[in-house]
Amino acid sequence: MKRKIERTLLLAVLIAGLSCAWLGPLDNSATTVIDSGLKRALASFASARAMNSVLSVIQSTGVSAAPMGVGISLTFGQVVQPINQLVGQFAELMLAASVAFGVMKFLIIMGCYKGVSVVLTLVALWWGWLRWQGKAVPSWLSKVLIVFVLIRFAVPVVSVGSDMVFNELLKNKYATAQHGITIDESWLDNNAREWIKAPTEVPGRVKAFKQAVEGWVEYMVDLIVLFLLQTLVVPLLFFWILYRFAAEMLGSAYPTPETSRG
Repeated sequence: MKRKIERTLLLAVLIAGLSCAWLGPLDNSATTVIDSGLKRALASFASARAMNSVLSVIQSTGVSAAPMGVGISLTFGQVVQPINQLVGQFAELMLAASVAFGVMKFLIIMGCYKGVSVVLTLVALWWGWLRWQGKAVPSWLSKVLIVFVLIRFAVPVVSVGSDMVFNELLKNKYATAQHGITIDESWLDNNAREWIKAPTEVPGRVKAFKQAVEGWVEYMVDLIVLFLLQTLVVPLLFFWILYRFAAEMLGSAYPTPETSRG
């Protein structure tokens, strides 16, 4: 009876797994999820680059002010240099997040290649036949099967899983931070020309700039954390879970019927 149940379960797992490999029920959803993430990363990158460009212009501008008859020489570069460097680093991280999404999309395309499904099918059938006959499965065969299972399924599963986490826990935080960055970019662009044209108001404008910077830093840190979670931490967690599941089901730790009878 136990032998019959094991064979039935084995057959069901093979049919379900190979059907998913050929039909790809998660492929379209995963591609859509990655495209959405890529658009978000590119939007943040574009906002950061726009801010970086404006700040670079301000940084190179020297302004002299003489309020109340007292000569004061101010260099905007001394004020904006630290935040400009931070914005530049933020832009680089957003570009890296965009590249990460691009790589994930490429991996989905590679996993969807028919040759991968063909090899996966052949290896899985070989592995399944040995298990069905109660024979020992070579460890290298199990490892090859695990590799192709990960190639075919890892990125779609990881992408959809990460998107679920994003929608449940991170979506509102992202919307707030990205909206804040967009508003800050518009504010900076609108005021930059006025700062240069009105030297007598420089002290007040520098004060306003410093106050605005506090909001920028908070929004940028939030976006950095969000994209690190979505492109690195959460995907690695889901990948590890999938790998452990595949290793337990297909690896040498999974007892063969022959072993279980012994």
